[in-house]
Amino acid sequence: QELQGPPRRGRPIAQVATRPLAGTLPRANSLAAQPMSEPDRGDLPPPPPMSFPGLALDRFQAESIRILESGNSVLVCAPTGTGKTVIADWAVDRALAAGREVIYTAPMKALSNQKFRDYCRLFGDDKVGLMTGDLVIRRESPCRVMTTEILRNMLLGRQTLPQLHAVVI
Repeated sequence: QELQGPPRRGRPIAQVATRPLAGTLPRANSLAAQPMSEPDRGDLPPPPPMSFPGLALDRFQAESIRILESGNSVLVCAPTGTGKTVIADWAVDRALAAGREVIYTAPMKALSNQKFRDYCRLFGDDKVGLMTGDLVIRRESPCRVMTTEILRNMLLGRQTLPQLHAVVI
């Protein structure tokens, strides 16, 4: 689904792709597919406002949040600086508000470290942990910021995460 934002050389500002959360999660190479449970919608706060946090959402942000709220996954492709992070921050906020866990990944340690500091300021030190190749801070926190490699190792090690609400990659 393409969403139109401000005019930009005739191209949409973002593309949003969805898929249901229920079903199976494909595993790499010879690993078997693992069934995923239906999302439990009962413990989530009410539907998203058209602003977060105090910012008026662009159409692609609001639509992405509606898709997430309906229990689907979303992939947002948009240029740098157009507001993809607002959607990720919303997902983290919703998971924490529901008392669930969330994982935020970044491809490099420096980006993970920065997001860890940002989220500690935003959500509080007690709710945010960091896991990189050489540093672990508050491993059991409900919001864990980590490098993508750490998440990959967790998945390949078949670690279970029963309270996991969302993964932001």
